[in-house]
Amino acid sequence: MPGVAGPLVHLGVHASARGQGIGQALVEAVCATAQAQDASRITLRPLGRNLPAQQLYLRCGFTVVGILPEEFFLDGAHVDDSWMARRLSAREPPGQ
Repeated sequence: MPGVAGPLVHLGVHASARGQGIGQALVEAVCATAQAQDASRITLRPLGRNLPAQQLYLRCGFTVVGILPEEFFLDGAHVDDSWMARRLSAREPPGQ
């Protein structure tokens, strides 16, 4: 469906494999797949305390579009939820 925003629901890299570019490759693959299916943007919501994930998404071209304060109660404490998005490039029309 052209122009639809698609959510990135779950993505994770095992701790022993971090720092090798795997997370960035996964995010870029998701974005490429969404773009090929005519999605206009990708949205995601990393927990506010998950700074490594937020930094990864920023490196991949996502921006913070909102913060949901105290959205969750985890491990005995309220946790903010970050809302991030990345606009996908418009696809070139056939023959262009």
